[in-house]
Amino acid sequence: MNTLLYLSLGFNALLLLLICRKPLKRACLTIEKAKTDKKAAPEIKTVTPRVTNEHLKEIAAECEALLPEEDRGKVKLLIDTEYAQLAALQIGELRISLCRYKHSRSLFVPGTFLDALRLACEGYEGTGRYIPVPREVDFVLSQCRIINVYLEALGLETISARDNFWCVDVETGWNTGWKRFRWDIDVAFAKLHHLARIRTGGKKYARNTASLKAKLFLLLKGWDYMFVEV
Repeated sequence: MNTLLYLSLGFNALLLLLICRKPLKRACLTIEKAKTDKKAAPEIKTVTPRVTNEHLKEIAAECEALLPEEDRGKVKLLIDTEYAQLAALQIGELRISLCRYKHSRSLFVPGTFLDALRLACEGYEGTGRYIPVPREVDFVLSQCRIINVYLEALGLETISARDNFWCVDVETGWNTGWKRFRWDIDVAFAKLHHLARIRTGGKKYARNTASLKAKLFLLLKGWDYMFVEV
């Protein structure tokens, strides 16, 4: 009698296992399929809306039309991605800063090299600006005819190769980087003051900066994600 009871219980347990196995298997297959579909599904990327400034876009188009065909496409007007406000003029790899305290400005006239460093360090919306090196000054002045088409259209002071310009007689990059100076004007002055030069209208780089007046344009470097072409 006991043997028959145990056989009956064993049979019922086996039957229950077989009944439950099919839904369990089906559930496992469903989970695996979901994983496979997730892997196969294309990743959906969030697209940041492109900022624009229609007024500056029109100015850029008008300037391009004024340039000879061989000079078109060399200049870009950049705006910041948060406010869509004019930030810089890019030519080649250089970006000339055109904004200070949210006002458009192309040139400065610092009285001393320390003043020039102060203008650069205070930067643009939390970014650093840089005093150009001789090679950068020479390049900008060689392209001033093209650059001035844009500066005139923007109502900003134009750049003349006959003027004197501030620069630092060193290779660009780490030598002039604000990170190296811990964003401290005094540290930068201690390391760079003996390298301060003024490029004269005669294409010479004068060491005696105290006796000369000179203009200054500042460069934006890095923080590419903050700027976009109009």
